Amino acid sequence: MELYYGIQLLLLVVSNVMDVCTYNTQDAISVKQILRQHNKYRRRLKASNVLKMTWNNTLADEAAKWVGNCSNIDATYRSAKKDNLVPLIGMNAGAAKYRTVSSFLKTWYRQKANYSSRWNGCLPNSKCLAYKQMVFANVNSAGCALQSCKIASTEINFFACAYSPGVIDVQERLAEKGKPCTKCPPKAGFCQHDLCVPCSAEKPSKCDCRKRTCSSSFGTGYFDKETCSCVCKYGAGPNCDERCENKADHLYVDSLNLICEDDVVDCEQDVYKKYCALRCNQCRAMPRN
Repeated sequence: MELYYGIQLLLLVVSNVMDVCTYNTQDAISVKQILRQHNKYRRRLKASNVLKMTWNNTLADEAAKWVGNCSNIDATYRSAKKDNLVPLIGMNAGAAKYRTVSSFLKTWYRQKANYSSRWNGCLPNSKCLAYKQMVFANVNSAGCALQSCKIASTEINFFACAYSPGVIDVQERLAEKGKPCTKCPPKAGFCQHDLCVPCSAEKPSKCDCRKRTCSSSFGTGYFDKETCSCVCKYGAGPNCDERCENKADHLYVDSLNLICEDDVVDCEQDVYKKYCALRCNQCRAMPRN
């Protein structure tokens, strides 16, 4: 049987004196089942650019290290950050008596009730980061682990999943609106059961490409059949239908201390390339008539 290795801290049990930690194989479910549950939740977004979640053994090892120390039940995972800003890994974790892997995943997904699509963030005084980490469109790999911890003579299941990339707690849409797979990124331009994937066939023509245009009022470009993606001359986004701009000027990104002023921006860092795209020459604005 394939075991589960694999996730932002969700505390489900009151801590006590930690006695013993042992690896628990009870109620184990397969990697396929974990991915199936994640991708089921991701499809529910019914969005245009959601990547299919895949398994990553390195992330599984990271999750195993986290749950391997039972004292981490009361701790918060701290990831190294790319460009000193974006977490390389997001970690969801939970602990509870008798709880199965599937029920842990359901608990994290239920944080959806705390997420506001109107404000693109968590409701006041509520937690939704575990939900965001599970379904965020560009998060495409995970690995999970389960551990049995004995707390005051009681066996507790400690489960975690590590994700890459980690999500940032900013007001940003989970995914782009639109028909499934119509705005897939170049690295995963094709479609499989309404989720974006790379083409695995020898001929791209055998893969499901749902992109239809590379032209809009904001930009234009040419279509690359090999990758089912647009190469934009003007505009931005997978279909050249987004305005070329500095997103940091419009999004709530105070937690990143991110601004696009000339004396501050570092266009060598990916986070600035994303949020200061116009300033960093990652796209060209459509000429005005």
